Order: sequence, then C-alpha cells, then structure tokens
Amino acid sequence: MSKRIYQMQIPVYIVIVFTAIFVVQYFGAPYPPLKDLTSELLLWASLASVVAMAFGYATLILMHIQRLTRRKESSRELFRSSVILATIALFLVLGFILPGGQRGDAYQKIFADIVGILTPASQLYCFHHIFAPYRMFRPRTPETMIMLAAFAFSVLRGMTMMVALWPPFAQIGDWIAWVPNMAAQRAALAAAGVGAVILAWRALVGKEPGLVEMEVR
Repeated sequence: MSKRIYQMQIPVYIVIVFTAIFVVQYFGAPYPPLKDLTSELLLWASLASVVAMAFGYATLILMHIQRLTRRKESSRELFRSSVILATIALFLVLGFILPGGQRGDAYQKIFADIVGILTPASQLYCFHHIFAPYRMFRPRTPETMIMLAAFAFSVLRGMTMMVALWPPFAQIGDWIAWVPNMAAQRAALAAAGVGAVILAWRALVGKEPGLVEMEVR
C-alpha cells in the first residue's frame, strides 16, 4: 500500500462515509438503528476529541518544562512558563483536595474569583498600553480613528471605576458590542460557514489536497 493511499485516500473515504451517515440521519425519515449509529459515532468523536485535548495539554506542559530546564529563553519567557506550570499544579491539587472536586462549590468559587480579578486587570493592562494600538491603527483616517475609539470604549466599558465616573462608557461600549460588533461577527460566521462547505467539498472530491498531500509529495 502506497503512502498516498493510506495518508490521503483512506481518510477521505472515511470522512465521506461518516458525512453521508449524518446527512441521511438528519434529513431522512426517522430510523432507530441509524439514530443509534450516529449517537455511537458522536460518542467516539467526543472520545477522540478528549484524547486529542489531553495530548495537547501534555505537549504544552512538556514544552514549558523543557523551557525551564534548558533556560535558553529570555527571563520573561521563563517567568511565563513558571506561572503557567504553577497555575496548572495549583488547580490540579485543588481539584483533588477540595470537596466535590472540579465541580464543587469551593473550586468554582476560587476559579471565579481569580478570573474575576484577572479580567479587569487584563483590560487595564490593554488600556495602559494604549500607545500600542495607537501605533497599530495609525489614526490618520476616519476608519482608523473609529477603530481606535471603538477599542477605547470597549476597554473602558469593562472598568467599573470608569463606568462609575461616567456611566455612558457602559452604554456606548454595549452598543458597540451588540450592534456593529455583532453584525461583523455574523458576517464573519457566514463567510466561514460558506468557506468551510466549499473547502470540505473540494477536499472530498480531491481538489483541495492540503497539508497531507504536501507531506505525501
């Protein structure tokens, strides 16, 4: 069996079969055996995603451990790796020792408190470095000035002190988030959906080789 067949053709055939099963089950008449089959396939897909996620977490942890042991990176990168590993270790220990584990009230409260503190801090960090987006947007045209103003109001909207000093910060920020931002997100989602369908069809018919085809070559 050639390298092209088991790396390119077999995965494509598997995707075609699974896609056909889900399409027939969704649009066709109710058929209990087919419904049970799709439920089983979804269960296997969830299991595969969990395994892939665990592999990603393990790779991330090993990468930061290697960075700390080799000490070839800058002090800033070493500090970031130390904070990431310490945070992972902390919540891992809390998940084992606290009552109820990860789903317990104590664990959820600690997690919510930390996130509640870090979220405004990150927004304050972004607003403190307003010069960076100022240089990025180059507010010399009306479009870039609007982008910079939208960024500023979006950041100020999340700062309780600034909203208390001037309540319209929240109203303007909410309008930016729910009107133009939502419209842009829906347009991007529609474009991504159409693009995904086109890419999937091209991949199924062999017109979109992608990375696998490049590796085979």
